[in-house]
Amino acid sequence: MAHWMALLVSVAANISSNFAFKRFTEETAATSPGNLQSLLLKPWLWLGVACAGVVMLSYLFAIRGLPLSVAYPVATGLSAAGICLIGSYVFGESIKLTSLSGIVLIVLGVMLVSR
Repeated sequence: MAHWMALLVSVAANISSNFAFKRFTEETAATSPGNLQSLLLKPWLWLGVACAGVVMLSYLFAIRGLPLSVAYPVATGLSAAGICLIGSYVFGESIKLTSLSGIVLIVLGVMLVSR
């Protein structure tokens, strides 16, 4: 059970890191790319890096006790679905019926793979 929890933490952290990196890029769009010091002082960048570290550590723990053929599809599928939904809800990215159908199929596929 702990390995499944670690996998879910990995998924949540993956979604969070992508959210933070997107915020970082939006916040720095007007910043000159040559101003590295200014970029490195942005909290969204460091939140994204921290969440990416959590992704790695929790995923490493998860695959200790779960088959890779289960852990990887679950992690990538749920992360992709979550990122798509966050992109639509938070960033106003368009989500079409085909995308929504794809998310449903991903979740169903994850359920089948994890059994």
